[in-house]
Amino acid sequence: MAIPVGAVSYEDIDGHTCKRDVLFCYDLLLPDDFQPKNTGFGLTTSYPFMSILLFSLNTPICRYTL
Repeated sequence: MAIPVGAVSYEDIDGHTCKRDVLFCYDLLLPDDFQPKNTGFGLTTSYPFMSILLFSLNTPICRYTL
């Protein structure tokens, strides 16, 4: 079951183009032994789990409102 927990809004400005978007965030209840799998697109080699604090410390460009 997916539980809505918030949203992240952002703007991407490139020259004379401005794109606004919203990412809706959900908590997803998964079994303890769940392992994500790469579906073959080759975009991801690993799926690290990290806390929001660790994420914010490793992403200095973004502004957060927690």
